[in-house]
Amino acid sequence: MTPILYESTETAFTSNGLGRLADCISCIVTEERNGVYECEFQYPVTGEMFAEITEGRILGVIHDDKHDVQPFDIYGRSAPLNGVVTFYAHHISYRLGNVILKPMSAESCVSALNAIPSNTYNACPFTFWTDKSVSSTWTVQVPSSVRGMLAGQAGSILDVYGKGDYEFDKWTVKLPLNRGNDNGVAIRYGINLTDIQQDVDISGVYTAVVPYWLGGEDDTLVTLPEGYVSKAGMALIPVPLDLSDDFDDQPTVEQLRARATSRLNSSEGWLPNENIKVRFIDLSHTEEYKSVAAL
Repeated sequence: MTPILYESTETAFTSNGLGRLADCISCIVTEERNGVYECEFQYPVTGEMFAEITEGRILGVIHDDKHDVQPFDIYGRSAPLNGVVTFYAHHISYRLGNVILKPMSAESCVSALNAIPSNTYNACPFTFWTDKSVSSTWTVQVPSSVRGMLAGQAGSILDVYGKGDYEFDKWTVKLPLNRGNDNGVAIRYGINLTDIQQDVDISGVYTAVVPYWLGGEDDTLVTLPEGYVSKAGMALIPVPLDLSDDFDDQPTVEQLRARATSRLNSSEGWLPNENIKVRFIDLSHTEEYKSVAAL
C-alpha cells in the first residue's frame, strides 16, 4: 500500500487525506507485543510531497492482513543523505502518554479500563475494551499518564491483572487475554521460512511471590507464615509482592494468600522474555499458490 499523509487533526482516516506518498522509497512498521509500535519511512527530497511531510502530521499505513489503515504521528526526521530523508513516526496511541489520569481505583480489569476516559484531567479520545475478567484492586495514587498505567511501569493494568496482549487500533485500545487467532497456517523450514532469530532473557523470571500488606495507623505488617506462594514443580525464584493497595483494611492471612496465589497464576512470571524474529513468504500471495489461497 502507498502511505497516505494526513493533517494532524484527522480522526477518520478513510480518505486520501493530503495525498498519497507515491514516491516513498521504503516504509517499515515495527510492532512489539505490549511494546514499541513505530514506523520508519524514507522519502526523497525531490518527491512531489516532500514539502508537505512535517512533524505533527499523520502517516496512514496498512501493515498487516487486516488491511486497516493505522495512523502514525510523525515526530522526527534525519538529515538528507544522498537526497533521501528518513522520517520517524509512532502510533497514534502514543498520544495516551499525554493524557493524564487522576488518582483513582477500580476493582477489576473491566472496570479499570472502562473508567479511564472519565477520570482524566484532559480529554481522552480513546475507547477501551477487554475480555479479561480478573478482579483485583488497581490504584492510581498520583497523576499518571494513561499509556504508562496501561503497561510498562509498576502498578500498571498489565502489572496488576497479569497476562494480556494489547492491540492498538486507531482510537481503540483492546486488551484480550490472547491476541490473534489460530488459522492453522504453518511456517516451516524448507517451505516458506526464510530466516529466524531468537533471543531469550530469563533475568526477570520468577516462580514465587512473597506477599505482604503494610498499613494502618501504626504501619502493621501482614505476611504469610510460610513466607511465600510458589508455582508447584518449579525451582524456587521468589520476588516480593506488595499488596498494600489491594486491601483498604488489614487482610487476614487467608485473604493475603488467596490474592497472592491469584496474582502469581495470572502473571505467568516463570515464562522467559522471548523475542523471535521470523522472515517468511506468504505463499497465498504467490502465483504458484494463488489457486488454493482460499483454502
